[in-house]
This record gives sequence, structure tokens and C-alpha cells, in this order.
Amino acid sequence: MTLPIHPSVSAIIPTYNAEPYLDKLLAQLHNQTIKLSEIIIVDSQSSDQTESIARRWNTRFFSIAKSDFDHGGTRNWAVKNSSSDYILFLTQDALPADGHLVENLYTVLAADPSVAVSFAKQIPYETASPVEKFTRHFNYPDNSWIRSIHDVDKYGIKTFFLSDVCALYSRAIFDEMGGFTSPILTNEDMMMASSLLRRGYKTAYQASAIVYHSHNYTLKQQYKRNFDIGVFLAMHHDKFPVKDEVGEGLKIVKTGARYFLSRFRLISLFQLLLSSFVKYLGNRAGHHYQDYSLREKLKRTNYPMFWNRFYEEYGKQEKSHS
Repeated sequence: MTLPIHPSVSAIIPTYNAEPYLDKLLAQLHNQTIKLSEIIIVDSQSSDQTESIARRWNTRFFSIAKSDFDHGGTRNWAVKNSSSDYILFLTQDALPADGHLVENLYTVLAADPSVAVSFAKQIPYETASPVEKFTRHFNYPDNSWIRSIHDVDKYGIKTFFLSDVCALYSRAIFDEMGGFTSPILTNEDMMMASSLLRRGYKTAYQASAIVYHSHNYTLKQQYKRNFDIGVFLAMHHDKFPVKDEVGEGLKIVKTGARYFLSRFRLISLFQLLLSSFVKYLGNRAGHHYQDYSLREKLKRTNYPMFWNRFYEEYGKQEKSHS
């Protein structure tokens, strides 16, 4: 199978109040060595200048109700409205480091047609905290890799690591898989990785494809984010044939503790330990989401709209079985 030298690529970017990022992101996307066929923006009722910026760059702009956003479903809808052979998913706060991002991601797919998706290395913004900078460098090393389902014994939960912050998918394989799971609370990319690997495809991390991306989350935001991840893993535990993912978190803590101690950065060490403990609490609570009422779940989650849809669907199923 020979892939085209000049592939058609559609970029898809879900947005919400993306004004601080969008101009720079779109400028970099227009500066790629592999020219994009189109840029599709699906916006969730932003209250800032997101729409005017997007239209100024001649993107295909769509607006949906904020309550209708779904990590899987919204992206699926955008893909159905795209026209290219490859799909580049980006988040609004991911900034390509250079003009070779798409080219470097595509090179992996061109070299091995069994690779269904390649995703980019994330390096932190200068404004990122020391703990966030360390975590990005830990999760996104300088060496590229390709993984298959046969790597589970070696890498555990990391076998399914995939990030739609910046990832290039084969459209044909994406369609073959039926798109992302929907509705889904979070980690639509990780769920897709599981489906792809189980189908015999491979995923690739391409360290030469680089975007700037990082967050300085508060402890409350860390708790909510990891609550959602815990729920996701509990709901879909059958898709990930590995032991508990806590071991991977402990690796980060141990490596980070040595890193900060060796540099006598005790404040950063304390922040690492505190944020890791909060993440752990959120993750454990998420794993036991069934013990909480809807009201309690809504306090802990980043995506209350998912839970409202989840219980609406659950109610329908209950009525159909009664």
C-alpha cells in the first residue's frame, strides 16, 4: 500500500472561549509544509471572540450548544463533515512548535500502513509550573515509539497512551472503527487506542512532531480531572487488560521526588506530593462512582452534561426493561 506524497488533511478543533490561543494556533496551521485541506472548528457557545477569529482565518466554523458537547460524539460529527483522507485532531491550547508538525506525524503513517494514528510530543509553555514541566517531560520523552497489543505485558496501561491534544488519524481506519465511543466522559483517545490495538493496528508516538501544551491546574481541578479518569477506567475496565493504573502514577512520583530532591527544590517536591495525593483521591473516588448519588457526581466531575445524558439514557433502559 503506497500512501500519497501530498495527502489531504482536515484539522478538527473543538473550542470554548479559545480567544487567547486561536490566532497563534491558526497561523501555525497555515504555515505547515503539508498544507491542510480545511480547518473545522466546532465551538460550544463561546462568549469571547472565538468565532470572529475563526472566520477571519477562513475556517469552517460550526456552533453547538455547550450542553451538547461530548468528547467522542462532537469529534465524530466533525469527521463526518470533513472531506479528507487524514484527520488532525487538536485542542485549542495546543500550539505547533514549527511548520513540520503535520509532515512529521504523517511520515509515520506513510512508513507503516498498520499504524492507524500518530500523536505529538507535548512540551510545556514557559508559564508552566515546575511540577507541570516535569510531568510533561516524563510523559513525552525524546524517543519515538510504535506500540501494538503485544506490548501490554511490558508497558501496562501505557500501551494505550494516546493524546488527541494533537494526533493524526487515518480516516479510512477511523471510519472502519466506527469513530470514537459516544457518549464518553473523557479519554476518547485512550478508548480508541484500545479498539485499534485489539483490531491489530498500531499507534505511534512521534517525538519530532511537537506542540506546546500544558496546564497549571488547581488542586480542585486536578481532583475533578482524575475523578473523571477514574470513572472512565471503571466503566470500561474490560477494554484495558492490565492491573491497576496507580503503579504508573507511582513511577511519576518516585522519579519526580528524586529529580526535585537532587536539585534541592523542596517546594516543588511538596507540590508534587500534594498534587499526586489529590490526583489519587480523585482517581479512587472515580473508580467507586457507583457509590455516589447524581448530585455528588456532579460536584466531582468536570463534565456534568455527560452525567445528565448518562442518567437520561439509563432511565430509558430501565423503562424498556420494566
